[in-house]
Amino acid sequence: MNEPLRDEFISGDEEYRYAYVEDFLNTYIATQIRVLREQRGLKQEELAEAIGTKQSGISRLENVNHSRWKTETLRKVARALNVRLKISFETFGSLLGEDANFSKESLKRPKFEDDPFFVKQDIQAIASNTGEVVRSQLHAVAITASTQPGLPFDQSGLAQNAISGGAIS
Repeated sequence: MNEPLRDEFISGDEEYRYAYVEDFLNTYIATQIRVLREQRGLKQEELAEAIGTKQSGISRLENVNHSRWKTETLRKVARALNVRLKISFETFGSLLGEDANFSKESLKRPKFEDDPFFVKQDIQAIASNTGEVVRSQLHAVAITASTQPGLPFDQSGLAQNAISGGAIS
């Protein structure tokens, strides 16, 4: 988590908070378009042709100072890059983790045909690993509940149900 940013959000004024969020959003979108385009080995001209614009239009979209995003343009970019567009309203607190983990690697996304959820040989592995991941997470909850009494929410009930239900041992 980005503690200095958290502290600034707490002590700062509302205008600062919204300005920071808007700047981060613009930087995130512009940078992710560039990262995904490069990940797919496309030149700006090629992406421009795919969405029906000029190279200068892609250059503008990849500029972190751009702020006039059009949903229809972003949909076209998503389709050309073979990913889905997600628009979501989020809490200010969720930005702390996003900001702390912001990197080129965090912005990469596989194309549909490379998405492990749709690659036939990976589906079996995902299905078998999902059970192991759930067991591992429930085990961690059980350990946390037993070693940290007085948690602000009742994890012990969740852990106890998982243990008695046989989800973890």
